[in-house]
Amino acid sequence: MDRRRLDLQAALTAAGISPLPGDLEAIYILSSLDDETHAALVRWITQTRRAPRAWTV
Repeated sequence: MDRRRLDLQAALTAAGISPLPGDLEAIYILSSLDDETHAALVRWITQTRRAPRAWTV
């Protein structure tokens, strides 16, 4: 779980998202998800920086 927590915090930081103090419990809970779900979550966070052109205004 510690590896997943660190991965999640790194993904948030790389995406420019600074967790608020109250978010730490949510990060802890999300870190307890299975590996496949955790990988999808990290992928979603890191892909927000590369939105397709169709999404830009």
